[in-house]
Amino acid sequence: MSRKSDLGPLPMNWRDVFQSLFNLQQSINEKQQGSDESSSRSDLSKKQTNLLSLLSCGRLIRCGQLCTHHNRDIIGNPAVIINLRYSNDAEEAYHPSLLDDKNVTLYHIPAENSLEKYNTGNRAVAKWIASGLRTIQNLSSSRHPNTTTPILIHCRSGRDRTGVLIAALLLALGIDASLIKSEFLLSTGSEERYIDQAIQGLIGVGNHNITDCKDMHRLPWLRGVDVNQLRNALLLSEQNCNHVEANSMD
Repeated sequence: MSRKSDLGPLPMNWRDVFQSLFNLQQSINEKQQGSDESSSRSDLSKKQTNLLSLLSCGRLIRCGQLCTHHNRDIIGNPAVIINLRYSNDAEEAYHPSLLDDKNVTLYHIPAENSLEKYNTGNRAVAKWIASGLRTIQNLSSSRHPNTTTPILIHCRSGRDRTGVLIAALLLALGIDASLIKSEFLLSTGSEERYIDQAIQGLIGVGNHNITDCKDMHRLPWLRGVDVNQLRNALLLSEQNCNHVEANSMD
């Protein structure tokens, strides 16, 4: 999904993840108004809407490979860039503004090309996911928390590696699987069967939320991950909820 800014084309499948989730949930809420939706589905929408009010738009960005014309302003002014490609030569194509270590911190969390990324039940895939989540959670303990977001996560297409790690991250934040799936399918070239496979491997067949798991602390992809710390890296405090919700409605 290539989009354009006033400064030029954005990377493939570039988008603000939290803004996309909010827009998707708003669409669901509008469809439910005046309809005969079940009370359980309506309650789920309310819970998801409340949770999304804790997420500040612009804090989490996803996309494909960055190129020399993608300066920092164009792609959302990231303070952290996480490269998921196996080869680290991706950074050779970065715009100079992204290589300024005073403003941007670079991380490389490679997934081997031989891995089937959507097979999240695989031990090696789970280990890679956990590594990515630990990297993000540790940002919350930074001495300068205001410089740890936005976080930009990218791979080659912004769909496969990025899609799997984003799905795991959103599940850990408490987002419902159906909403995660809808967000994933915004990517060019995405297929429903792949994200279904990934989500089932992460939380089990028939489950829709991480809270459905009997013991989430034993999930392989959360090994060594402090979920509360992970959430602190991306969620706003309760006192900021109304401010975020008001801005999102504008």
